[in-house]
Amino acid sequence: MLINNKDKKLGRAASSRMQIVTPSLKRQSSWGLVKDTLCNKLKVEQIISTDLLQEYLNEGWEAITDNYKGKKGKEIINTDEIKGQYFDKLTSLQKKLALEVLGSIRKYLVEAMFKCTGKTGKNYYIAVGSNNITSDYDVSIIGPDSNDIMWEMFNGFLKRYGNSLPSAFDSNLYSSPLYAHKTKKGEDLEVKGKDKIPRVDYGKEGIEFTLVPKSKEDVMIELRWASIKLLKLELKNEFPYLKKLTDLGEKFKKEMDKKCEDVESENALKELLDKYKDPETRKIIKNYYLQYNAQKICSDYIYNETSELKTPIEIDGEIQKNIFFYSNVANYFSSEAYYTSSAVNSIVVENQIKTELDKEDRPEYVIKGIYLTAAIENFGDMINHMEHEHGDVKKTIIKYSKYLYRIYFVLGKIDKKYKQKANQLKNEVIPYRATYDIEKADKNGIWDYVYYNNESKGEYINKIKEKIGGKLEGVLRGMKEIHEELEKDNNGNPIKEDKKIEMNDKELEFPIKNEELDKSLINDQPMGPVIMNKIGSGGKKKRSKKKRYRKKRKTIKKKRRRKKKRSIKFKNY
Repeated sequence: MLINNKDKKLGRAASSRMQIVTPSLKRQSSWGLVKDTLCNKLKVEQIISTDLLQEYLNEGWEAITDNYKGKKGKEIINTDEIKGQYFDKLTSLQKKLALEVLGSIRKYLVEAMFKCTGKTGKNYYIAVGSNNITSDYDVSIIGPDSNDIMWEMFNGFLKRYGNSLPSAFDSNLYSSPLYAHKTKKGEDLEVKGKDKIPRVDYGKEGIEFTLVPKSKEDVMIELRWASIKLLKLELKNEFPYLKKLTDLGEKFKKEMDKKCEDVESENALKELLDKYKDPETRKIIKNYYLQYNAQKICSDYIYNETSELKTPIEIDGEIQKNIFFYSNVANYFSSEAYYTSSAVNSIVVENQIKTELDKEDRPEYVIKGIYLTAAIENFGDMINHMEHEHGDVKKTIIKYSKYLYRIYFVLGKIDKKYKQKANQLKNEVIPYRATYDIEKADKNGIWDYVYYNNESKGEYINKIKEKIGGKLEGVLRGMKEIHEELEKDNNGNPIKEDKKIEMNDKELEFPIKNEELDKSLINDQPMGPVIMNKIGSGGKKKRSKKKRYRKKRKTIKKKRRRKKKRSIKFKNY
């Protein structure tokens, strides 16, 4: 093909112009691609809107987060009101964005509802726990009006959105068992002093306090409440000390079950329940109502220097007069809460807020009882949650590994040898609760830390029951003062001598029948070895003091003779 000179010039000019504009065109092309993939594709109304917010609320936070984590989640809360599982239709990136937006809305609604009560002057709230986008958002309201504020906030959300905060946003409201003796501005509040309640002040500003057990009675009440969470574990006679404790705790639970039945006849609650059909929502409403009424007894007593504690509950013919009992009644009816002050103090205050409570004026066995109470509660929570969880076993273990970490955290307060295990769980396992990256978890070999070896969920649960149950049983065996209470019959009288198992001088005897104790419990003692007279056929007879002294003297003499012989040989050499 022949090209004349004119065409060549035009070609060079055109080429020159192309060389000049090419960088600009490239930038425009790149921006166009970015614009097309982000700006044009992202439509906020597809992620969140007023209608979509209501739809997410109807789906429920737990169902949404389980969907995000790839797990089989809870059933939809309000099946009649929801058109479809909208969240499931989003891409993984959109789901993450939706959860982050919903998390911010959740925090906004809590703060807005708190301010709407108009009682912010002497009161405030704190939110502690994980910052993972799938985690719950629990709020503790502190101050003299905290209980009224909690009830107003709960009802306010219910009226506006037709659902409860715990169901819709996995946000639980608490008004116990944390308190304040000063406002945020440093003004004194009317509150009972340390001479009238077992109070321990804490916090950077020094304005807060909590109730910390001080006596044997306090510890026993805490342990009985904590043991309620072990009732479904079917420990039977495998761990006799824990079993005796759960038998005592069951009496508390029966009284609470009775309160649940009786309260349904109260007009104030009936009027509220009649507005809602969903069984789960109705159950939560009833529990918050019971929580509010129970905590009112404690608030009226604590935030008044001269008031007397109202004691309306009687168990086994005995009127309950201990402040921990009534405080724990409120905790019992709270959503997904610890039942005891000891668990709240150990996990929320000391572990999450990272504030060590001053217990120097408490006896050593009381301090051990506090941490044992926390361990028992977390043990029960771990097993009970895992029993009801569906889906992948490894994801379930990761989700509830927080309880295993907390168990070892509090056991580390009793015996330092458990601290290393707690740190391993915290550093090597807990981070996976944010990602649920099973492939990476397999690669890094985290499963040994949680005692998992490819068992089924049921087999794994039984392994944890045996391992952790044995450690808790061992701690109980090392607490002589608690034995005195566990060795009483139903009437509170000491059990006869012929129904006890004899132990050495350092251990108090414990009543059981002829069942043989698990030998592994004897060999693995967190609190030191226990020598029993007879345990089935495998026990050892306890030597008398005189025989033990003779054996010790004999051993010393043998060592001296050996030492003397070695000395003579050395000199001859």
